[in-house]
Amino acid sequence: MNALPTVTFRGTVERLGAQTIAAEGEQYFQARATFENAGGRLRDDMAGRAKVDSSGGWLKSGWYPVGYVLLRPPARWLWRKVWTWLP
Repeated sequence: MNALPTVTFRGTVERLGAQTIAAEGEQYFQARATFENAGGRLRDDMAGRAKVDSSGGWLKSGWYPVGYVLLRPPARWLWRKVWTWLP
């Protein structure tokens, strides 16, 4: 949070806006996140910066489903071929 720059809050993003918002020469996405409010220091509509870790699930574990392993190379090859035909 901008008001608490030395404090780290860990939580979960519930919703992420689809469009960027431009303000004061910067672009950003609006997000709604849930996290512990230790000490009641945070209020609704406070602004801040976030680092979002999108890894997780089976991709982060190093194990992949068989379908992913077998079908990803042909799917990528096909996509490269189709991509050249697109306007």
